[in-house]
Amino acid sequence: MQAKQVERANTMYWDHYVGSTHSRAYLEHGGLPTFGGCDRTTIYWTEIDGLPPELAERLRAGERPWKTYTERASEGEEDQATPTDQ
Repeated sequence: MQAKQVERANTMYWDHYVGSTHSRAYLEHGGLPTFGGCDRTTIYWTEIDGLPPELAERLRAGERPWKTYTERASEGEEDQATPTDQ
């Protein structure tokens, strides 16, 4: 669920693929600082074996499985990108 956010545009938060090990994939989720000035960043991880086989194969091969909205737009894929409602 969190990985789907990587490919969406949003000005209030960001999601990035951090990387993977032989058994886990990692995503970073962050948001605008709170009124107290603290960034809100969370690292999510999941076991690669629990992912769909095609995705697990790509991660094990060292491929980056997700592109951000900005990357997709700069490569001419903006018509396929689906920004979130703001």
